[in-house]
Amino acid sequence: MQVPGKIYEYMGAHAVMLHIYAPDQTILPLLEGVPNCLLAQNNQAAISEALEKLYDEWVSDRLEERVSSYPAEWNNHSWPSLATMVESALFDAIGIQQS
Repeated sequence: MQVPGKIYEYMGAHAVMLHIYAPDQTILPLLEGVPNCLLAQNNQAAISEALEKLYDEWVSDRLEERVSSYPAEWNNHSWPSLATMVESALFDAIGIQQS
């Protein structure tokens, strides 16, 4: 499955995502059922419905519920986690022992 790089950045941002998709996209299995990700097919009615839903959740202070149910396995894509992995790889590459 080919996953656009931006998806991982959005995952790491720990925010609500609205993913507008074409019916043949292979990324859907990754995003379906994820509480902080709202999916909308690429047509006016579906996008409008998704935006209205997000707006209603925001107005009623329920949008945070989507973010608080962020999948734990996506923490690997957060900026702090990525920075730690890069730092570790750099130290390994130049032979510095980490404490």
